[in-house]
Amino acid sequence: MKSIEEIFDKKRPRPIIGFSVYDYFGARLINEFNDIDFVLVGDSLSMVFKGKPSVKSVDIDEMLYHLRIVSETVRNKPIILDMPIGSYEDPEKAVENAYKALSNGAHGIMIEGIHIETMDRLKEEDIKFIVHLGYMPKYHDRPRIIKDHEKLLYESFTCQRHGAIAIKFEAVEKNVTKMIREKLEIPLLGVGSGPWVDGHILVLYDFLGMYPDFKARFVKKYIDVYELAREATEKLLEDIIRGRYPSEEESY
Repeated sequence: MKSIEEIFDKKRPRPIIGFSVYDYFGARLINEFNDIDFVLVGDSLSMVFKGKPSVKSVDIDEMLYHLRIVSETVRNKPIILDMPIGSYEDPEKAVENAYKALSNGAHGIMIEGIHIETMDRLKEEDIKFIVHLGYMPKYHDRPRIIKDHEKLLYESFTCQRHGAIAIKFEAVEKNVTKMIREKLEIPLLGVGSGPWVDGHILVLYDFLGMYPDFKARFVKKYIDVYELAREATEKLLEDIIRGRYPSEEESY
């Protein structure tokens, strides 16, 4: 398995690729692809897995539960735990929870927003961390496209200076992303932030069409698993009602 330092190398010849998964199905699928560099156990499980309206309805214990599921299956790539709201804003609490993540199979963590004291403590403890900037669903009530170049540049340099191994932009205007990426020494990862990034962090279930409630411009569905499952369930119900299931073939 490649180390975090090897993966989050801005000089790599191809984009860094990370997917967010939370369960055995996703972890097993991810594990089959060597070109996927790392796994994020993301707080979007609050929406995708629990059906809540935002990422705010999940706590550190729930995140650790899903981390354990993923880490027991994914053995060939580093795992990053997305720290839920309330688990990292206080520096000492952040370190305590980060060590819980590491002891449950994570190789690093991700925090959201600028928390200088937390970043400094994580750096002191040599805990690898990514910082999520741009649209921040933990703190912003409504999705928005972020275009403030100067603010984002300042925040990105702050994260770099205080020890982040990478930065994630969400919903940042593509030309702003391009300009900032060119000035950073650490990788800039994106979701919904255009093509000029060093890599991507994407929620796998979105691209498989497994979460029909979420619709975003940056999501390209490669298959509609939800619709296929709905159609299959409809056929199963019809077969049961009409007495076609179970047939002789499905009987012992």
